[in-house]
Amino acid sequence: MIENYILKHKNIELVDFQMDSNNFEILDINKIINEEHLPFTIREENKIISCVNELTKWIKYRGIPESRKNYTEILENMKADNAIELSVNSFALNLSDQYFLHKSKYNIKWEDYNFFDNKFNKLVEKEIFPENIDKESSNINPDFSVDGQLIKTWVCDGKDRVLLKEGSTENNQQPYNEKIASLIMDMFDIEHVKYDVKKIKGKIVSVCKCMVDRETELIPASYIFEKEKNIINNPYEYYINACKIYGKLNIKEKLEQMICIDYIMGNTDRHRKNFGIIRNANTLEWIKVAPIFDNGNSLNYKSGDIQNIIKYTDSYCKWYLKYNYDKLKYIEYPQWYTKDKGRNIIDIINNTLKENKHIKNKHLNNIISIVNNRIKIFENEIENKVNNILPVTKNVNNDIILISSQNIDTKNYNTWDNMKCILEEKYDDILEKYTHLNKNGEKTYILKRNIDKDNIQIHRLKYDFTKEQAIMLLNDLDILQKENKKGEINKHLNKKRK
Repeated sequence: MIENYILKHKNIELVDFQMDSNNFEILDINKIINEEHLPFTIREENKIISCVNELTKWIKYRGIPESRKNYTEILENMKADNAIELSVNSFALNLSDQYFLHKSKYNIKWEDYNFFDNKFNKLVEKEIFPENIDKESSNINPDFSVDGQLIKTWVCDGKDRVLLKEGSTENNQQPYNEKIASLIMDMFDIEHVKYDVKKIKGKIVSVCKCMVDRETELIPASYIFEKEKNIINNPYEYYINACKIYGKLNIKEKLEQMICIDYIMGNTDRHRKNFGIIRNANTLEWIKVAPIFDNGNSLNYKSGDIQNIIKYTDSYCKWYLKYNYDKLKYIEYPQWYTKDKGRNIIDIINNTLKENKHIKNKHLNNIISIVNNRIKIFENEIENKVNNILPVTKNVNNDIILISSQNIDTKNYNTWDNMKCILEEKYDDILEKYTHLNKNGEKTYILKRNIDKDNIQIHRLKYDFTKEQAIMLLNDLDILQKENKKGEINKHLNKKRK
């Protein structure tokens, strides 16, 4: 039966379209009402044709994947033919964004059905706890629009929305891996979704709160990649540049943190749907990089896969390049990492996995051996990056030193551990916060020592000077600084820039 449907973003009407309510095939677009709030993947060119194709794809991937464990049982329990039917019957609502759809003939408000404000406890436990299925309860449920292969279910805990997720192997290691990754990132102060392990009605599950609320939403990296059909540059560079277009985010720093953690953990399931951006659902402003989440498929969770890991250290990756190690070449020195804290990683893994009664000692020892090797390789890689970054070019005076990108002896400066790199674009003191890339492609820095506090800071020149111009500039700035003419410094910079 052909019926008119409407896609909304909260209560903003976006697209009026025709869909067959039997097989959920989109037949035509009646009207594009609001382009600005359309789902991120719908392109602007050939609007009607593109909207049909992209909306069809969007609805298809809104439902649970066929690879989900117990997929067939879920359909049978709910008397549905496919996942799309389940999703559409739940208005395609989920707990990742604020989009939904319904038949145009009904006047349905977002606030009456969204899962952030409305409870759904009665049916939500059907996958993990099938004995709790309530045949009389509503079919409107967030479980019907959540991605991933593992058995999982959303529950309400007061105002919080909490995801419970089981493991998929005999040793049920994935929930513990989520906790391990969370503890490691806690230690390094890396933003992430916090996971814990709980036993609920005899079943071990990972537990985490929803990363967004009624005012925010997740844009998966897959949407950003799909926005551009032909990516000429490598996907890593494309993703960083694309994110910079839509917001001033510390995307490179956050992406590098994820790359490092994925390598250390041996994450084999980092794909383009489990990292991304958080944006304001009302203004569409890109707020921040999404916290790191979904780390369960790691630490050789399949007990039989030890021999398949290259040199017992590397692991496969799905979003770019074949192995996690290959992406380490893109990162700069991770200033959040210290060897002292790195030594605690093994203790975190050992203590947490010992909580799992299904983990055999041989498997645990293999994991610890593999991670130890990864940590050594990782530390060697980042140590090399230090040696390639901080060479002294010229002393200007006792306080300010110009450095470029080759041949440093860091021992003269009490090693990298006592240096702090300031990257903020905005700054208070004109002498302290700049960025610069000279014409030869080298990064040129100002290294300033605070003698009173005996600490060292690294600062990048903001303006596009050659190395020779930068050295002259430092001499000029030094004179102005000694004469305490702070008001003249900015004028001098602008004059030199011209």
